[in-house]
Amino acid sequence: MMNAKTLQAKRQSLLTSHSPNKDYRKCTRRQKSNVNEFLRNFWNSLDHTVVRQLFLGVMPIFLWLIVYEISAAIPSEYRPRIHVRLLSNIEEMLLGGKRNISYLPHEALSKQTNLAKDIFACIAYSLHAFLPWAMFFYLCCFRSWTHAAHFCWTFGWLNILAVVSHFFLPTAAPWYIKEYGQLEAHYHVPGSAAGLVRIDKALGFPLFESLYKRNKVVFGSFPSLHVAWPSLIALYEPLPRILGGIVPWLYVTWVGWAALYLEHHYMVDWVGGILYAYSVFCYFHGQLYRKECNVS
Repeated sequence: MMNAKTLQAKRQSLLTSHSPNKDYRKCTRRQKSNVNEFLRNFWNSLDHTVVRQLFLGVMPIFLWLIVYEISAAIPSEYRPRIHVRLLSNIEEMLLGGKRNISYLPHEALSKQTNLAKDIFACIAYSLHAFLPWAMFFYLCCFRSWTHAAHFCWTFGWLNILAVVSHFFLPTAAPWYIKEYGQLEAHYHVPGSAAGLVRIDKALGFPLFESLYKRNKVVFGSFPSLHVAWPSLIALYEPLPRILGGIVPWLYVTWVGWAALYLEHHYMVDWVGGILYAYSVFCYFHGQLYRKECNVS
């Protein structure tokens, strides 16, 4: 017969071998193993060529964000002088001088405002931020990953060129002259929502005012990225069968009108945005784009 100490030792051994903590550790190891196996199978099932294309495609976008943050962090004493009247002078010259025109385009459009126009312009500006994402997912789902990677690459370089232009050629928007007159501009001036303030008053909440006051590049009127982004998307013609591909350009016209009506940009900024988008598209999507994406 076993003595009491032996029975107690066996009972303790059984309790230890079937302890909840040990079972939990075994279950956790099994779950980790299953997750690792799933990730390994998922990675092996991917087309590594597609992954490499997408990785290279988004690199200019990350570079754009880095350049944007660096340019905004440079002290004002090392930045170029801000041009307050440059764009308006160019616009006056192109339109025939002050003697031949009564108002610049943005002045004529913003002379008479109402809530319906404000809402119409606000919708155009609000859609602007979502368009690149929509275009990316459209190309992934209905074209190819190669198309999506090319779009990301071109989109990134478009923004890099725009940010570099904003840094080396800082220009004031129409709202600055309206609020501060012909005074020399300084980098400490906060951003302004301009015409979108009327939407804030209708909402009873400073939504757009708070957003634009946090803008790090206040004097980046030329070129207009609000026009450049949809122009680049229109060049890809995501809806070629609807009205002969004119639908995307209708939005370009809409957001361009909104930029003038809200006094965020001059007409030359609008034209500059289209030219930047067209130049970048032609440079990166010539024969290489047609060959890899099988575009006729």
